[in-house]
Amino acid sequence: MLAKCLCLSRRTLSCSSAQPVVLEVIRQILTLPTETTMAQKLKETADDGKIAQYVMNSAHQIWLAGLGAFAKAQAEGTKLFESLVKEGEAVQARAGKAANAQFAQMSKSASGAWDKLEQVFEERVSRSLNRLGVPTYNDIQALTKHVNELNASVQQLLAASQGAGQGPRRRTAKAAKPEASRAV
Repeated sequence: MLAKCLCLSRRTLSCSSAQPVVLEVIRQILTLPTETTMAQKLKETADDGKIAQYVMNSAHQIWLAGLGAFAKAQAEGTKLFESLVKEGEAVQARAGKAANAQFAQMSKSASGAWDKLEQVFEERVSRSLNRLGVPTYNDIQALTKHVNELNASVQQLLAASQGAGQGPRRRTAKAAKPEASRAV
């Protein structure tokens, strides 16, 4: 009966989802050296009542050992859980940093590719517009500057001619008639 109880306890321990720490504690308790082995004690006690009592005491001790192992696993289980959480947070932080670095590198690479593509596109469009004779922004800016310079020169000439007492010359009606007669 005792052998059956021990075998049942060992099977239950090996099948349970207890922590390895609990299993080790129970294995150590079950393999503790005793002064006399159970087989020797059974041979010594020939009385069936004493054997049953001995088996009951042994089963109770095994039960108490299991409870003690469970309590120890609970106490150490929270410590283990907390240490696993801390380790998980550290791994997550390292993974996050690595992912951010990789993302930054990929963004920089993609940005460079887009910039190069944009430049190639602008150059091709510019060449096509030049072939069609469409002036570029720089051409228009140069013409605007030249027109502004010409306006300034005209304004200076007008101011100089008005300052000398000469107004702008106007054609008179007499001078306009000979031109009209020539046209006919």
